[in-house]
Amino acid sequence: MAAFSGGRALRVAPPVPCRRQPAAPARAALFLFAPSRNSRRPSPPDTANPAAPPAPPRTDPQDRSDGTNVGGWHWREVQALPWARQRLSELLDGAVLVDDPSTQTRLAVVAGSVEATGDCTVNLRKGKIIPFYELEVCLRWEGTAGPEGKRCAGSAETTLGVENADEAPAWRATADARLDRGETDVDEPTQDAARGAVVRGASRAKLAELIARFHEGMEKGGPAAAEIAAARAGAAAGAGGEGAGAAAGK
Repeated sequence: MAAFSGGRALRVAPPVPCRRQPAAPARAALFLFAPSRNSRRPSPPDTANPAAPPAPPRTDPQDRSDGTNVGGWHWREVQALPWARQRLSELLDGAVLVDDPSTQTRLAVVAGSVEATGDCTVNLRKGKIIPFYELEVCLRWEGTAGPEGKRCAGSAETTLGVENADEAPAWRATADARLDRGETDVDEPTQDAARGAVVRGASRAKLAELIARFHEGMEKGGPAAAEIAAARAGAAAGAGGEGAGAAAGK
């Protein structure tokens, strides 16, 4: 094939047909699956160091008799009102509030007269103790006052709450207007003096000391205190065993 340029014949090479390259064969895709964090497999035994202690067993729900709430992780609420009533009765029944030889006055809480109403619970979460309570506490008091030993009696009440656990409770006392033996046994000045003595001075300090012991019991878990102490002792023993095993392996 020829072409002319400037009067000269030029030889032009014939066109080369286009050849398609054969398609590459399909290759199989290769996928690698990484193990999930939740798929925990037991580690193989250490054959190189036979003296190494075995790994401690995992604590699984299926390994427990109840199969729930392993390690106290989930929120649990314990009703504590019956425990609070019993504990307040143990602390206050028969407690001597006033014993003043100078005025010959002796007043005490009547046994079996302590009453508590309201809300009282203990919440457990992640090993923590979260008490909640708001109680109305009432009691009866009686005794004698003055050289003649005149009989006095009345009642007292207060409000206990977790928000004021570090404060001395404010008691409100009343004196009976009529005693069991009749109005002739009532001496208003003596009754008023006894009523004031119940909520002031040594009596107030005595009641604050007894109520502080109730608050302390609630902070320790109330009705769940024994269960919590046992769980913590078991956890401490397990940690100690793991530490001893690691030390032996070294």
